Amino acid sequence: KVGIARYVLRNREHIGVIKTSGNVILLDQMRYHADIRDANELNLPDKKMAEKKEIDMAMKLIDQLTGPFTPENFKDEYIEELRQIIEAKAEGKLIVSKEEAPEPTHVKDLMETLKASLNAVKDKPVAKNRTPVSGAAKGRKKPAGKKKKKEA
Repeated sequence: KVGIARYVLRNREHIGVIKTSGNVILLDQMRYHADIRDANELNLPDKKMAEKKEIDMAMKLIDQLTGPFTPENFKDEYIEELRQIIEAKAEGKLIVSKEEAPEPTHVKDLMETLKASLNAVKDKPVAKNRTPVSGAAKGRKKPAGKKKKKEA
């Protein structure tokens, strides 16, 4: 037997299934019917959007960057930063919001970007038991760069 529950998370009402598993009570989030889109409504690109050599190059890059998964490398940075802000506020310190994130860059040529990534990986020495190379995978984010003011 399961129970159906309504709950509020992040200022939005959700529905879920409450059930047991051993000595644990689980809540599995469900979706409202209106939240589920029919696959026919999706505007998906054709399968032939990428050339075979682009797919091969992407797969080669993935293979080069693949390493063992180490869950300890992933941390909830939001909660840690929130905890620091709460502690600072409790101590009466002034809280200053962080700078705006830099604007995302737009990749125009996927092939050139993949080639550059492959070349960058080839130039680095490879450890046998390496962990993922991205900043998020190491449990930390790179700091946002400062925005340069445009002079008139």
